[in-house]
Amino acid sequence: MLAEIAQVSEPRLPKAWLQGERGAIRRLHAAGWQCEVRPAHGGLRVALRRSPSGTTLTPRQAEISRLYCAGYSGKDIATRLGVSPATVRVHLRETYSKLGVASRSSLRDALGL
Repeated sequence: MLAEIAQVSEPRLPKAWLQGERGAIRRLHAAGWQCEVRPAHGGLRVALRRSPSGTTLTPRQAEISRLYCAGYSGKDIATRLGVSPATVRVHLRETYSKLGVASRSSLRDALGL
C-alpha cells in the first residue's frame, strides 16, 4: 500500500480507497502507520505517520496473527514455529490488546485479511 502511494505522481488517493476498500486503511494500521484524511483546499489532505511503537505489531505477532486468521489452532502454530503454545497465546493476547479486538474475525478485519 505504501509503495502504491509513493508511486503516485499527483496528489490523489489510491483508487482502492476511493472505491470503498476499507481494508486498505486497516492494512496500513497493522503495518504500523496512522492515516489521517481530511478536506483541504478543495481536495483531500492525506497524512501518513508512524504509529507509536505500542500499536505496531512485532514481526512475530504479525506472523502468528496471520496463521491464526488462516484457521490454524494455537497448538498448530506453536508446532509450526517451534515455540510453546503458551508463547502463541501471549503473542495473540498482546496483539488483541494492541489492535483493540476481541475475536478471531475482528482480528482478521483489523489486519485486512
